[in-house]
Amino acid sequence: MNRFEYCAARLAENESFVAKDRNIKLYDGDEKTSYEDGELVLTSHRLLWGRNGEIARGGNALSLRLKYVQSFDEEEASSMLFGRKKRIILRLGPILPDKTPGPMDYSVASFVKISGKNGVEPGFVQALYETVNAKIWAVTDGESSNPSTPTTAEPSKRVLRTGIMGIERNLVEKHKQTDESISLAFKDLGKLMEKAKEMVAVSKVV
Repeated sequence: MNRFEYCAARLAENESFVAKDRNIKLYDGDEKTSYEDGELVLTSHRLLWGRNGEIARGGNALSLRLKYVQSFDEEEASSMLFGRKKRIILRLGPILPDKTPGPMDYSVASFVKISGKNGVEPGFVQALYETVNAKIWAVTDGESSNPSTPTTAEPSKRVLRTGIMGIERNLVEKHKQTDESISLAFKDLGKLMEKAKEMVAVSKVV
């Protein structure tokens, strides 16, 4: 949990909404935390966790940059109330030099677990795998810094959109649809992936 950072639930201009799941609990390694029954939002760059309603209002949230994620695992847990369910284990890399304050300054665990009352939605898990593998941030990080800490170098390019509800509305307008499903969000992600491929190809030629 010491890789998580405090942030406002807003996206940078080069960041896209991908998927959302509810009733999510965070673990610091194998240890339970007080961060439970919240909403988990996946973007092209980060995971955002917030209390119910906070993310929609553009309020306070916890942020984990996807560049920390080195590998995935799954484990099966059982509960007398909710039966068997799967938890997602994210194994994380070392703390980055530009990390901002978060809920924990120190942790012996190099991984976090994501769980829900009925497990994590399979669609969300698949979206997470594909987004991490796409590594969109590897391209866009050259254009801007950590989305949770705006810089003063080029403020005109740091346009922020408030709240996930606002983000979803922008996606609807952009694609002229009313469906706020995961498949719609992946259209934006697909464009970013194509952009990444083009930039990689150009860099090889140069």
